[in-house]
Amino acid sequence: MQAIDALETLHYVGMTEMMGTEISLDMYQKRPGKMRMDIYVPSADMEITQAFDGDSTAWMMNPAAGGTQKIEGPQAASFRQRGLQFASLLLDLDAQGVSATFVADTTLDEQPMHHLALMTADSSITDVFLDAETYLIYKTVAEGVNPMSGEPAVQETQYIDYRPVNGVQIAHVNKIYINGLFFQELIFEDVKPNPDLDDSMFAYPDN
Repeated sequence: MQAIDALETLHYVGMTEMMGTEISLDMYQKRPGKMRMDIYVPSADMEITQAFDGDSTAWMMNPAAGGTQKIEGPQAASFRQRGLQFASLLLDLDAQGVSATFVADTTLDEQPMHHLALMTADSSITDVFLDAETYLIYKTVAEGVNPMSGEPAVQETQYIDYRPVNGVQIAHVNKIYINGLFFQELIFEDVKPNPDLDDSMFAYPDN
């Protein structure tokens, strides 16, 4: 617990591939519940930002979609979900108004799991499957949005390739499935502990 308590912020540096194009990404997390992801698309020389302020506001900055706007509904819930899972762990749930309920012991991919349901203040639910031996997150399932169609969809995220960062095991690969079909893999080449991150970088810009 001492190593976990010592972590307040994280900076993930990585890449992914979308529609055959390799893109770089930087994801920032700050307790409790703040998240920001900056995605750079070199083919369009464009940066897209997705963020959650740790309270109630999810927002996106996309020059190709009208600039900066607040996000609501399932897409906002998916932004909040990334903030919840600080360091691939479930921390500060009370501070974020999130309740956790034990659902059942189960098995996924022939591995024993603990199934939890997380409910946020807006009543959105995320199913979380913890490895029964390590208690690390193995998979999350939540309502989200299909990035290709904009339609509501079930988004599953699998957390693998755990490596120690300042004494805490953190997943360095996220595999994302949309409606049961593989969609995207986020590969984090480096995770920097406790960078100096001001709250303003997570807040919705007023102008």
